[in-house]
Amino acid sequence: MEESSRYALTYPQLVLQAAARGYDQAALSRLKRGHAFTLRVVDGRYRAQDVPFLCHLVRSASIAMWHGASEDVVLASLAHAVYAYGARRRAVADAIGPSAEKLVHAYEQSELFDERFLRERIANHASLSQMERDVMLMAFANELEDFLDQQMAFRAGDRYRETIAGKGALRVKLARLLGHAALADEIERAYRRTLDEPVPVEAKTTRVIAYRLSDPRFLDPNNRLRAWIWQRLKR
Repeated sequence: MEESSRYALTYPQLVLQAAARGYDQAALSRLKRGHAFTLRVVDGRYRAQDVPFLCHLVRSASIAMWHGASEDVVLASLAHAVYAYGARRRAVADAIGPSAEKLVHAYEQSELFDERFLRERIANHASLSQMERDVMLMAFANELEDFLDQQMAFRAGDRYRETIAGKGALRVKLARLLGHAALADEIERAYRRTLDEPVPVEAKTTRVIAYRLSDPRFLDPNNRLRAWIWQRLKR
């Protein structure tokens, strides 16, 4: 079985996975509320590789669930990007519960993709709190989702190579140190496939950042704002 095929991309798939994992009615209802809220926040938004943003969030939650995450971590993974799109803390807590919201907030506040942050976490991994460990599990689930199906290679440019070369080994090492060996193996395989099986230039999108379908500025390749952002990201 392809690793990517065992993870949910849609709400029905996620619910069926949760039910198979033993979620009771209360937990499934909470999952439903969390999904409905997240859907409203990211409605109409797409990632640079032309994937609906909601699919990224659902599969991140599915990955976390598959790898033994608690209910709170799964709900937080489902909602992990909502603060980037203007969600309010009270609304998030109402949707997924206060304990899961704290994880989302901690995820948003952490420098998860900074090299110094990763090295510090590696050096101090034995003393990390449960919340810090949960937030890192969210980050590992997000990382695997990013690179499954060679997604990052479908964006314009080759920045994914710099990402893997610069911090990929640190992320994999930290995942192993925190007891997520199977997840670390999957991330490593996803990196390797992304590097070893180049995506034809003709198949790539023309975008480097997430966009909203109703916003013509990011659909027009000649738009000055889009061009400015592209130049900044290439640096």
